[in-house]
Amino acid sequence: REAQSGITDEHRDLAWYWHADVGTVTPVGMWFELAIIVALFEKLDSAQTAALLSHLGVTMHDTAVECWYNKYLYGFIRPDQWMATVEPDWQPVFPTPPHPSYPSGHASFSSAAATILIAAFPQHNEVFAQQAAEATRSRIIGGVHWVIDGQEGMTLGRDVARYVMTR
Repeated sequence: REAQSGITDEHRDLAWYWHADVGTVTPVGMWFELAIIVALFEKLDSAQTAALLSHLGVTMHDTAVECWYNKYLYGFIRPDQWMATVEPDWQPVFPTPPHPSYPSGHASFSSAAATILIAAFPQHNEVFAQQAAEATRSRIIGGVHWVIDGQEGMTLGRDVARYVMTR
């Protein structure tokens, strides 16, 4: 309830930007697009770009496996399910995904991608970290995740990326 108080149009715009629902490039695709843009900007050759995208792809795959394993292990309800019992008129900014809340997939994927991209392009670390934080916050603003979903999703994504980078 507290995370939802004081939502502005700017907050809603952020939530919709990162929503990237079915029929769009999705949040994972958004991170691949960013990786390609930065690879071009930094003038990586084809082998370097392929290596970057391969690491990012493996990381995103492993993050999906770990995130969805935990979603169904813990089975946390979504905010709209709880809010229906205390504020029946409350609605999230956009439709709630049809799977458990914890951990946040957006946070997991975004933190994982940011970790890979920061390792590849440390000179842009603030931009990647900010994008991951915004993606995470967007889901709380959107009313489809609890704060803990985002926090733990970011930890999960970062841990998966670090594991992939050491292999």
